[in-house]
Amino acid sequence: MTPLLAGGTIGRLIRDSYFWVGINKSRPMQEWALLNQLHSEGFPVPQPAAVNIRRFGMTYRANIITLELPNTETLADRLIQAPLAPEIWQRIGTTIGKFHLAGAYHADLNARNILVDDYNRIYLIDWDRGRLRSSPSAWRWKNVKRLQRSLRKIASFSYLNFSSNDIDAFLAGYNSGKRS
Repeated sequence: MTPLLAGGTIGRLIRDSYFWVGINKSRPMQEWALLNQLHSEGFPVPQPAAVNIRRFGMTYRANIITLELPNTETLADRLIQAPLAPEIWQRIGTTIGKFHLAGAYHADLNARNILVDDYNRIYLIDWDRGRLRSSPSAWRWKNVKRLQRSLRKIASFSYLNFSSNDIDAFLAGYNSGKRS
């Protein structure tokens, strides 16, 4: 079960509460619908199971419940243990590239929202504020840059087995879908 938390200055004031805008426009229902669509189309995301919304007057608190992805760990945790083979970086790039080609925008693409399982399959989690975008634009490259910033930020706080060669392998995988 993942609690949804507000970010920024407002988030520090209201913690895990949101202004009520109706059930269909609520963040957990939008995330559930997106996850359900992506999962049904075969994308590697957790299968949504339920949404828990508790309304308090003009605000609400919520959780989204997804099925567990067994034997997975975050990309960040994996990189603390050991470097990844270039083939895994390519697989990560290919996976994210497929999401992007389908118009799936992940609002918080970072090394903690990418899971790798025991068979090196890649999953994207935490789709809060994610959405499907119909037109290709610069958002795809900005999303990739966000992931790169995340890796560099984590590397500045702890030892990560991460290099510029990894970015090259990632980009090779990411761009491979554009040719097929």
